[in-house]
Amino acid sequence: MRTRSVIGLLTVAVFLAWTGVVGAQTAPPAPRVQLPSGETVWDLSGDWDAFVENYGGQARFGIYPQVFRITQTGNTFTAIRLKDNPSPSPGRAGSPCLRGEVGPNGFTAVSMISGGGDPRPSQGQISENGKKIVIDSGMNRVTLTRSGVRAPLVGLWRLREFAREYQATGEREYPMGNMPAGYIHFSPEGRMTVVITGEGRKAPTTDQDRVGLFNTLVAYTGPYRVDGDTWITMVEVSMNPAWVGTEQTRMFQISGDRLQETQPWTARPDTRMARAVIMYERVK
Repeated sequence: MRTRSVIGLLTVAVFLAWTGVVGAQTAPPAPRVQLPSGETVWDLSGDWDAFVENYGGQARFGIYPQVFRITQTGNTFTAIRLKDNPSPSPGRAGSPCLRGEVGPNGFTAVSMISGGGDPRPSQGQISENGKKIVIDSGMNRVTLTRSGVRAPLVGLWRLREFAREYQATGEREYPMGNMPAGYIHFSPEGRMTVVITGEGRKAPTTDQDRVGLFNTLVAYTGPYRVDGDTWITMVEVSMNPAWVGTEQTRMFQISGDRLQETQPWTARPDTRMARAVIMYERVK
């Protein structure tokens, strides 16, 4: 009887611990506001990290991070830029950037305000949890996430391990050697930079040596945004020109001072599917 009681207590303890962990990992829902009509809509008020992409005829103005401050009264909202847009894109801190209305199912109207002050009727979507917004004018696309979403990544991380994992077997190999070197940095303003070098690199004396050095180097930088457990970098500069102008998507997990980066599965020259799994440690 005593043994059964102990087992029962242990079962309850494990269940409570599990539900506590799950509860701790479940983010609270975004706020809502009730209108005089009785309908409830998302309350968008607050600061949002903005990832601005200019394309088509506006591509010359570039891709960059911003911060928008939204003020909402009832279902009507406006937003201003909290920072100057980088040159050559116009738009000063404090200038309007968005206005519109929200309904129970998302936006009923939304306009993007150009750096020159021109309103551009746009299409917009609010995620199911109210924590992500995407607005597209046909020339500009802005992805908004609540400020603080990228905070866990922000800072400098030192490389600890670079592994290649094969999908079929789970086998791992270490193409950068057992002691590669490198750092990855995420700025609070929304830019990431990474440099990784393989173990045992030496100054080149031949063209073949230089090719070998390229094969043991990872280096790129660009503005990034965070979407759940993924960061997406719009590459501006890279050791590999084929990456410039592309989005590089990386899944991540943070546990204490450790950051694990997991890249998408891709086919190797031998047709096997593999991915890089990279471990970093926060620099304090």
